[in-house]
Amino acid sequence: MPVKTPTLVIRGDRDMFADQGLAAKIPGAQERIIADATHWGPYERNRDHIIDAAERFLANE
Repeated sequence: MPVKTPTLVIRGDRDMFADQGLAAKIPGAQERIIADATHWGPYERNRDHIIDAAERFLANE
């Protein structure tokens, strides 16, 4: 069954675990890549960029 809900894929540019093609596999998905972040981005110094990307997506910006 295809995903019909707006989807945001956030990953760090140094994430060795995330599927780099995931956003392309989900029709209509948006992708945000956070610089200098790994798979543990929410716990790293750039976490504010992750939060900002999620807030903008939820606000439809």
